[in-house]
Amino acid sequence: MHEQLIQDARVLRSGDTWCEELIGALPEMFFEVRRLVLDGGGQAPQRTGGSFHVWTLVEGDGAVFTAGERTHRLAYAETLVVPASVGDYTVAADGRTRLVQALVP
Repeated sequence: MHEQLIQDARVLRSGDTWCEELIGALPEMFFEVRRLVLDGGGQAPQRTGGSFHVWTLVEGDGAVFTAGERTHRLAYAETLVVPASVGDYTVAADGRTRLVQALVP
């Protein structure tokens, strides 16, 4: 029963200072849940790919989302929706930070 409810995290992408993991995806679900872990100074490139992204900061002091000239700071336990029209953007953190992302792939 446990293996049907809680999936093992699977690394999707990573860089020197960040790692993006798939933590929830089932054939019955139309969306995925991912976790982004950033070390201090880490920056992870993101792409909406025509789908909106929903982010929640679950660990750490904060993250900064940058798309072109626009930036938005996200604090612990806050949620941010990134519209599909944003396209490419970056998520950065000062210290170790964990975020959870929901999206329709």
